[in-house]
Amino acid sequence: MALINKDRRACFFYKAGPFFLCMYHDLEKQVGAFLESENLFAGFEKVLVAVSGGGDSVALLNVLVRLKRDGVVGAKLAAGHVNHNLRGSESDGDSKFVSELGAKFGLEVLTRSVETIEYAKRNKLSIETAARQLRFDALCEMCSEAGAKCIVTAHHKDDNAETMIHRLMRGTGFRGLGGIWPVKEFGVGSWESGVRVVRPLLCVGRKDIEKYCSDNDLRWRTDGTNAETIYTRNKIRHLLLPDIQKGCQGDLAEKLFELSLRSQKLYAKVEARAEQSLSEMIVEFSSRGVVLDRNRLSQLDRLTAVEVVRRVLVNIGSGERDLTQEHYDRIIALASANSSGKLIELPSGFVAKGEYDRVAFYKGQKANKRCLTPLILVVPGVTVACDIKIEAKVLDASDCDIEKFKKDKDSNVEWFDLDKIKGRLKVRSRKDGDKFRPIGGGGEKRIGKFLTADKVPGEMRDKVLVIEDDEKIIWLAPIRASEETKVDGSTKKVLAISLF
Repeated sequence: MALINKDRRACFFYKAGPFFLCMYHDLEKQVGAFLESENLFAGFEKVLVAVSGGGDSVALLNVLVRLKRDGVVGAKLAAGHVNHNLRGSESDGDSKFVSELGAKFGLEVLTRSVETIEYAKRNKLSIETAARQLRFDALCEMCSEAGAKCIVTAHHKDDNAETMIHRLMRGTGFRGLGGIWPVKEFGVGSWESGVRVVRPLLCVGRKDIEKYCSDNDLRWRTDGTNAETIYTRNKIRHLLLPDIQKGCQGDLAEKLFELSLRSQKLYAKVEARAEQSLSEMIVEFSSRGVVLDRNRLSQLDRLTAVEVVRRVLVNIGSGERDLTQEHYDRIIALASANSSGKLIELPSGFVAKGEYDRVAFYKGQKANKRCLTPLILVVPGVTVACDIKIEAKVLDASDCDIEKFKKDKDSNVEWFDLDKIKGRLKVRSRKDGDKFRPIGGGGEKRIGKFLTADKVPGEMRDKVLVIEDDEKIIWLAPIRASEETKVDGSTKKVLAISLF
């Protein structure tokens, strides 16, 4: 099926024959054309439509049901609703309304109830932020339960304008000027995998949607809090944007939409450069965080450097909503010379720090609990020491690819030659005077001097663990293993130790 556009009017043309469906409402034509041009549902057999019960989401669901009925939308539809419990019985009424609406259309309806106020207090968040976080998490859960990987939301041109103004007020760059993107991938535990969120109504404005609801006699629920200007978004919507519009020639939301599209095209090019650059500058990627080569970061143009930093922070779980241009400016400044030891505190408890020739990003945390009294390491088995879980396994060397392990291993996993270990293994925190023979280190070294020479950052030095047998230290974990117990071609039994 293809879309034929004539004089800005869209009709749907079935390739099986010259049959045109021109009975669609103008808004349905626009949305149908936008769905196809942006390939919003490409590759998805099922999508979850987020329905609050308000006019925007009711219009969205009605449009998609109509387009689905005539085969324009191929994906199966399900509806998802989140009750934020902010308006008492009215919130419950919203849930009932959405369930009945979904039943009317013959759709699967999934619902979630969240305690927004309690969550906001516990996490010291605004009601807006708490509701947004809980809503997205709940929609992801329902999406998974429905067997879908795509969430459809009712964001439109006016929402996009509000978002752009909000970002400008906080400080933003070209990516922020991209506004609300038609398609966005949200990572779940990896760089670019997870759930896709799509916005088919971005091609239309609030007045278009209101007219559509009126023309089709659609009923919806009204949330009185949307008119309260105590919330930042509502202040922008009801006070700031109307005031700016008075001095603007033409529709402001439309002008901002055009700007967002141009910014998105620019940033698509920046993203491609950042992806290539990032793959070349990662020094460490582990449970601790991500460490980048400072010199390589300093050589990037500013737009690419900002995108590299953004991707790193998103990957370690910091999110990006509360990051401002000032944060990015200060982080990029760490790539300059003489920044070692400088630390920048970021939203949600994350930090960026200059470390010699590196820039490290990680979750800020207190030093591990000190445990100077050695604990026996269970082999095989699991031991908890200094708030760290340590798992030990014994493997047959004939079943192990030692060279591949050395090439691909994570810093939190190490292998040892079991026959080179004397007596029982113990684990403890490091102490003054400790010495060991690091692999490739050229002899015995004091641990303190070794850590300094190896440029191990200060906040890590008190967190390292010492794993030793009755005669020697076999692993300064997770920094370096001992030369005396390394695996080689003569190894028969491998002791594998992992930190969690």
